[in-house]
Amino acid sequence: MKIEEFAKKAISVPFKPHGRSWDAWDCWGLGYMYYKEVKGILLPTYNKDYKSVKDRELLQQLFSEGIAQSWEAVEKAEPLDGIMYFSSGRTCHVGWAIDSKMMLHTEHGTGTTFERIDSLIRRVEGIYRYVGK
Repeated sequence: MKIEEFAKKAISVPFKPHGRSWDAWDCWGLGYMYYKEVKGILLPTYNKDYKSVKDRELLQQLFSEGIAQSWEAVEKAEPLDGIMYFSSGRTCHVGWAIDSKMMLHTEHGTGTTFERIDSLIRRVEGIYRYVGK
């Protein structure tokens, strides 16, 4: 599937904690499906590693460990890069670049939406590219 096709289809998908399918997903599930559909890469699901998306301290730890193992920091977003940003004071939320200016992300109450990366610039912790280690 091409990135543009994925992005159009993704907009109709609602938010659901631990979701990892076209039926519903959380922010990591969105990235999981993005990589699966566009690149044929299966990222870790992390479904059994946390109970609640409200456990922001644990989510921050999982993201930090995952980034250290398989991702590298980059300056400018490209398609499929993860944009980590702060939510409730923790680095525990991720959006997914569709190009250098726009990303997809999902949250409770809004579902999956397009967002300008620069609109969140003050909350962005970093941009990361999958290197598959």
